[in-house]
Amino acid sequence: TITTLAKNKNGQILPIFYWQKKALPAEINAQEMCSKVAAKLEKFFVSTADLSTISFQSINLENIPVICLSENTNNCDLVLFTLLTDDKPIETANKVLKSILNPKLQKTKVISSERGVQSTSYSVSLWQLLDFNVGDLINNNK
Repeated sequence: TITTLAKNKNGQILPIFYWQKKALPAEINAQEMCSKVAAKLEKFFVSTADLSTISFQSINLENIPVICLSENTNNCDLVLFTLLTDDKPIETANKVLKSILNPKLQKTKVISSERGVQSTSYSVSLWQLLDFNVGDLINNNK
């Protein structure tokens, strides 16, 4: 499994995403996606002042299924990746997010409805989970 990991200055590691082929649509190359998402998260973490709480979200952005990150809001502050458009974009995004996000990061689930469509987000305090200070995001192949 290819994994996106957060690593703090003390060497503690927290897996964020497990890029399992069976959980991903066929169009996604797990290694490439892991690298791209890790780079986006690292840049976001370094440039954002308050990361006490973030949310990983599945949303429907102009009929495109999107997985994104938000900082203390319901807005999508950073698009992590998009999926191919299909007939049920939010259901697809919800399923992918639930399948790849570390289950330990899924404890605070928030379901919101917009125009009758339910989207899912998971509110996470990375710093509390890992005594985490801004560190490095790395790729890990197992």
